[in-house]
Amino acid sequence: MTISRRTLLQGATAAAATFFVQPRLSASEAGRFVNPLKIPPLLESTAGPVGKTFELSVAAGRSEFLPGLSTPTLGMNGTYLGPTIRCRAGDRITLRVKNALAERTALHWHGLHIPARFDGGPHQVVEPGAVWEPSFEIKQKASLCWYHSHLMGRTGEQILRGLAGLFMIV
Repeated sequence: MTISRRTLLQGATAAAATFFVQPRLSASEAGRFVNPLKIPPLLESTAGPVGKTFELSVAAGRSEFLPGLSTPTLGMNGTYLGPTIRCRAGDRITLRVKNALAERTALHWHGLHIPARFDGGPHQVVEPGAVWEPSFEIKQKASLCWYHSHLMGRTGEQILRGLAGLFMIV
């Protein structure tokens, strides 16, 4: 059986009209997604003789996205996502990353102009219980970047479970 182009277009038009004409409830009107949007906190640094140090502790947690439904998550300095790191162009920073997970991880500073040895790609694994301390100078203009898990073969899973955060250069 073949379908003519005209029949196909008529059917697609009817389907689209049905879809767009039906009244739709927003998620909040339907009673779903009633939790307020959680804004990750700003991470405070400690000042040292060679710049600012930011402490990140990667750990497992549980989060409630829907009332009464607990979900296993991953986070940094909390149960889900990571805090926002804010610094200025020209700052010398150290990121002290402690892996409190029972599994390996890696953190990648996405969008930063830094040497590869501090980039946190899949070749820079942080074993359970270990600490990784990349240190570098911020050599770029104001921008909004992000950081995330970059463990080979597990990047997507670890990010979806919460290993990501914002990196703001002001």
